Amino acid sequence: MSDTSGVSMYDAYNNGTNSASGSAPKGKKELLGKYRTCIEDAKRVRVAEKQDERWSDYIKVYSNKYPYTELEDFEDVVVPNMVFSTVNVIVPSIAISNPKIDCEPTQEEDAGPAALATAVVNSQWRALQVQRQVRQSVKDFVIVGHGWGKVTWETVTEDVRFTPEEFQQLAEQALTEKYQAVQQSPDSVGMFPEDADLIKSLPESREMVTKDSPLVTRVSPFDMFVDPDATRLEDARWIAHRSFVPLSKAKANPDYNTKVRTALKTVRLSKARDKVDVTDVDTEDSSKNGFVEIWEYYDLVEGKTCTFAEGTDGFLVDPKPANMFRKGHPFRFIENYEVPERLYPMGDVETIFPLQLELAQTRTAQINDRKRGRRITLFREAALGNDGVEALRAGEDNVMIPVIKDLPFSDVFQQVSSMGLQPEWYQADQKAMADINTVSGIGEFARGGESAIRRSATEIGVMQDQSNSRLSDKLDKVETFMGDIAEDMIWLSQRYMDTEAVVKIVDDVDAVNWVQYTGSDLRGSFVFKVEAGSTQPLNESFRLQQASRLMESFGALIGSGLLNDQYFISEVLKLNGFKNPEKFMGPGLPPPMPPEAEGGGGPPMVQPPQMPVPGNISV
Repeated sequence: MSDTSGVSMYDAYNNGTNSASGSAPKGKKELLGKYRTCIEDAKRVRVAEKQDERWSDYIKVYSNKYPYTELEDFEDVVVPNMVFSTVNVIVPSIAISNPKIDCEPTQEEDAGPAALATAVVNSQWRALQVQRQVRQSVKDFVIVGHGWGKVTWETVTEDVRFTPEEFQQLAEQALTEKYQAVQQSPDSVGMFPEDADLIKSLPESREMVTKDSPLVTRVSPFDMFVDPDATRLEDARWIAHRSFVPLSKAKANPDYNTKVRTALKTVRLSKARDKVDVTDVDTEDSSKNGFVEIWEYYDLVEGKTCTFAEGTDGFLVDPKPANMFRKGHPFRFIENYEVPERLYPMGDVETIFPLQLELAQTRTAQINDRKRGRRITLFREAALGNDGVEALRAGEDNVMIPVIKDLPFSDVFQQVSSMGLQPEWYQADQKAMADINTVSGIGEFARGGESAIRRSATEIGVMQDQSNSRLSDKLDKVETFMGDIAEDMIWLSQRYMDTEAVVKIVDDVDAVNWVQYTGSDLRGSFVFKVEAGSTQPLNESFRLQQASRLMESFGALIGSGLLNDQYFISEVLKLNGFKNPEKFMGPGLPPPMPPEAEGGGGPPMVQPPQMPVPGNISV
């Protein structure tokens, strides 16, 4: 993009406009207008490039809804959904299991906190069901081409009634304080209420923190808007997240500006993505059931964040530093097939979408052609009579139909076959399905089908390796995505976790420790890695193969002292499907005693044999 005005795009953005001729904002209204303009520009670019429309079509096809105008003329639409098959082969292959996350310290003094952080992040991942949100983002990654995750901190407090024992203790403490004060100052006895009145004035409940932990959510790609001039997320000047909040909930949010939230109105619908656009609705809609369009805006140039709503003139939350997030915003972005000079990548569905359309048209035409292929019978009604015509229409087996007139049967009956498709047209769907397998890299075996061609084991192995190379690339991106989310979870825990929690740390089979911790115990610098392959499915055949390989490689070392025998055997038993391998474990052999402890001075020294000395050498 050329700039002939002498003012950079960076300066134009800071001046509040997309052109160099804009003036600097003078107040909150100008700043709010600048942010709205940025979002509207991003919307226009997405509409011009039909990005939302294409993403919506991919989702519709996946869910068996066909946005094809070519199919509207057919009575029945019957399509093998290869998009559904492709997506549900890829996603379980890369994100079916909870990951095993390792926190490696970057300096020696962080080794202790790193072990604790490893246990904490894996425990939080399971307890908070982070994998469910990540799998939804991974499905977006496969279908749409990219996915979003959002990592924030959630603190929930509730009023909890005192138990009788707790209330008794509270009353005794209040009475004790009263008696001590009166004892120190007898003249102040009239200043205190009677004991019964004092007890009645005590609170019956207390505020308790019921949740103090990270919150990981999947964000819809339709609700994320990024600086349209950026070709990478790292180059974006701003990011905005749209959410639809019930009007009653938004007006009751104490974190929002009181004056602005009381003026909120229902201005948008939050219906599902069957429609690409978000339809305007009347402000006369029910205020109880309506939704408000809320925007979280992150200015990455100034390092600030704010919140505002559609149709308002002020900020719900004024701009403030975004230092509560590790990178100035809480979002993590996962890309499928990157395209040079484009922010939004391609997904697996985009590459096979035209082929799915061809398959839909071909197979639907075949089915409807078969329905039209019924036999048609021409007959002379006068030669059969009414009874004969009725018998012919009834279609009963072995029916006797008299011919009244003396005519040849060929002149009374004649069957006509309807015109059908050309024979080679019936092979077009097989070609389309073969093309889909080639483009997606997912073969018939991976889809659970049988090959029409007999192949050798070597051929199948080569085909599987080619498919695995694509899945390995996706798996690496998913593991990096999970590692970034885990790092954000611990980063937020270090800073915002005030309550005590307990986590189980397992060093080996016999060493289980329950450790209490707070956010300060997690302080340190770590590198987060997801154990390779930990998110992939571990089916029975794979487990048995892995157990066999372990025994072949390390079985000979059992008893040598080079292995932790009990841990090794328990892992092999787990791979063989045993749920409680510790029940097979005995106390083990006692360690060998040193020779000095066996009641003697050790084995007798063996003298080396005397070698004959050559005669010409004197000793």
